[in-house]
Amino acid sequence: PHKDGMIPPRQILTKAEMIKASTELPRPYRNILLTGETGSGKSTASALMAQLFHLPYTFITINPDTILSDLYVNILPATKGDSKELEELTASLPSATDITLDPVASYYQITGQVRAEATEEDCAKAIQNSYYDLLNRSNGFIKVESPLVQAFRYGWVCEIQEVNVANKPGVLSGINAALDDLATIQLPDGEVVKRHPDCIVIMTANVEYEGTRKINQAVKSRCALKGRLNLPEDTSLIEMVKLDSGYDDVDVIKRMIQAMRGIRKVLNETGTNDGSCGVREIVAWAQGTKILNDPYRAAMHTIVPSATEDDEVLAEVVGALENFFVKKNGSLGEDLVF
Repeated sequence: PHKDGMIPPRQILTKAEMIKASTELPRPYRNILLTGETGSGKSTASALMAQLFHLPYTFITINPDTILSDLYVNILPATKGDSKELEELTASLPSATDITLDPVASYYQITGQVRAEATEEDCAKAIQNSYYDLLNRSNGFIKVESPLVQAFRYGWVCEIQEVNVANKPGVLSGINAALDDLATIQLPDGEVVKRHPDCIVIMTANVEYEGTRKINQAVKSRCALKGRLNLPEDTSLIEMVKLDSGYDDVDVIKRMIQAMRGIRKVLNETGTNDGSCGVREIVAWAQGTKILNDPYRAAMHTIVPSATEDDEVLAEVVGALENFFVKKNGSLGEDLVF
């Protein structure tokens, strides 16, 4: 069990068994890809995996502004001028889409050199070298190793979150290079960090957020173990909500879960994906109910505005809520204003 009493999902236990059993095989399982909707427990499962192996857990979160060097080190320039040069370099590089569609032209844009058979991997390496060149000719940087590098060095479990929102050039290629058969990361100072045999990398991706894209096939191919996590069954979900919120009225929590599913149905039917409605939102709602002693009013400050910012869809969301909860007499009118 988890230190807080949570039981790992069966598929996580199975994957842990496969990882352990493969240790002496030629290609042990060490890269995992977990997908699922928000609140399905991907990060929790990653942390539980670390606990199953008694290893430290760390994570790195990808966002549209993540650049290649962020995967390995946080480079903090010593002067303001260096910071401007770093920004200019980043702005001059081709996009991830450009590299995928035309790696030859992208390689020329990065290096100023023609390579007729340049690949995405070549572009990633060239981008890496561009950042390293900047590091070497600048007045000095403070270098902080990323969670991924630390996991490589010391044999930890590292979750790479939101792998399908990467937008900057070379980021996905950089991830691929780190997870391929060479299993090494080259740092800006030239040091090559070899992957510790116990290091487990778990890449996670939401499948419904606005701004996400299809998971890169090369990323998929480097993850021998894959899985999709769904929302927990109601019985498990009730226990999770009780545990994380401190609210223990099971009958109300059951109706919250029903309302959440009704709200999710509205979002799916309207094609709305600019918000979130999952386990985290129910936990926040339950905690708010414990404080306000009013599930309807608490919903107006938690799960309802979390679902979307579209006014028309919000009206339908409130309608789905009111199938299970009604506004109490005397509730504040402002609770319906967003």
